[in-house]
Amino acid sequence: MAEVHLNIPDQYVRDVQETLNDIWMSSGRPEKYGRRELTPNQIFGEALAVYQWVLDQTKANRAVVSTSDFISSDTQLKTRSIPAIDPAEWKRLDDTPDGTPGQR
Repeated sequence: MAEVHLNIPDQYVRDVQETLNDIWMSSGRPEKYGRRELTPNQIFGEALAVYQWVLDQTKANRAVVSTSDFISSDTQLKTRSIPAIDPAEWKRLDDTPDGTPGQR
């Protein structure tokens, strides 16, 4: 099994914790999520899960984007190792299995 050792600044871990707690408390159900403390290993595990999901989506020719009703454009995730997908090639959630645009 691969083993990873990281030196993560304490302030980064605190910033992640604070951001997560802000998200949980604004979720509309703070009694369910409350305040939690994740260990650096748990944060890294979550990051790996998201990275695997991004790889799976990219392999399926699906763009991973941030979107909002309040902004006029989408922001696509790309990294040095994961290329952007041409917006004309995006597969959207409302597409039918044969790739033709679906109805919302």
